[in-house]
Amino acid sequence: MKKKIALISSIEASLNISNDQIFKDVCLIPILMKEKYAFEASIVSYGINEDLLKKYFQDINCVNINRTGNYLADINDYLEENSVNIDIVFLYGPYKSYDLITKIYKLYNPNGKIYLKLDMNRYWLENIINEKYFKNLLEISDLVTVEDRELQNKINDVHNCEIEYLRNGYYEFVKAAQVNYEEKKNIILNVGRLGTTQKRTEILIKAFLEADLPNWELRLVGSIEKEFLTVLEQFKQVPKFVEQVKVIGRIDNKNILYDEYKKAKIFCITSHLESCAHVYSEAGLNGCYIISTDVDGISDIADYDSVVPVDDWNGVARALESVSQNEELMKKKCYEIQEYIRNEGTWDIIISKLYLLFCVKGVI
Repeated sequence: MKKKIALISSIEASLNISNDQIFKDVCLIPILMKEKYAFEASIVSYGINEDLLKKYFQDINCVNINRTGNYLADINDYLEENSVNIDIVFLYGPYKSYDLITKIYKLYNPNGKIYLKLDMNRYWLENIINEKYFKNLLEISDLVTVEDRELQNKINDVHNCEIEYLRNGYYEFVKAAQVNYEEKKNIILNVGRLGTTQKRTEILIKAFLEADLPNWELRLVGSIEKEFLTVLEQFKQVPKFVEQVKVIGRIDNKNILYDEYKKAKIFCITSHLESCAHVYSEAGLNGCYIISTDVDGISDIADYDSVVPVDDWNGVARALESVSQNEELMKKKCYEIQEYIRNEGTWDIIISKLYLLFCVKGVI
């Protein structure tokens, strides 16, 4: 009999599944459990763009629960009727509402299993590590994974538990051939939500303008925050910005996005916080040398010398200068990081590891 896995959305994250989430771990885990291991997979929320979902993934059960305005009451009604038919509940993030949701699920299906993917960063952990509800979630879940080894060790030490390490990765919508370094250009690429407080795009721009980078181009890809448009207008007063910085905007076409990665020699991200960002794996699979601020999930993928303190625009500038002048290093890392991501960082590999954890932990 097929195992049935269901993602349950939380109040705190989003009751609706966003278009971006369709292509990230929150949806990819149930989707790939179905594709690779023949699970029956459901995504339970107030709503999802089913046309976009089914453009890439077929036969995923999207459950739009009854919306009354009281989510906990709505999800209680859903679980009361359906818990017995769900073998594994998949929870995404250590959200407080999951404390009640897990208890409701176990009440109606005592034999049901719970998988909690923490998807957290060091700041979030500091705020909740001693919270009772967080301890309850760790205890009631049959499997808990986190995307950073330092966070794994800290949680295990504080709560004397066995949180497992499972990084985020890259899903190959288009099967990628090996990228040859000779195809690349003097491009520094950034992909993300441009101008958000989290992404700190202005730090990267400031660092690029400060650095001695003749014949290099900075390309910024991603949706642009409305407030950031004013900041960009200010930067346009600088001749170097006008000549060497290209604000591309959002790219939805995967082939075009991957071409941006393939052309770039360096991928640079200057975020304030991350939880093992998916773009690291996307950049690595396309042979980019990665320079990043010191955020969670970066230690396994970037050279120590290429990780700089958060908000240190001068440090980013010096790292960009150092790497851009070392052609031999960029070429060497181009091939090494592609091999690493293919062996460790694709979702095909990661979902196999998760399935093994399901077996070892008695989830299935």
